[in-house]
Amino acid sequence: MLRDQPEWTAEAIEQAMASGKERHVKLTAPIPVHIVYFTAWVDHYGTLHFASDVYGYDKKQAQRRAQQDT
Repeated sequence: MLRDQPEWTAEAIEQAMASGKERHVKLTAPIPVHIVYFTAWVDHYGTLHFASDVYGYDKKQAQRRAQQDT
């Protein structure tokens, strides 16, 4: 992401990462970001895992599906 910014050498990046402080850097070009939220997934062994739905999205989705089925 910083490849086109010459002031951000590998050393400068490493130092910033090791500083332990948050740093904001303006990028010269936008990058697409996709945020996903999974409460169930299958790992590379084929095992199904579930996590708590802290945002309540699963319940909302189930309600929408129920409304569509009626």
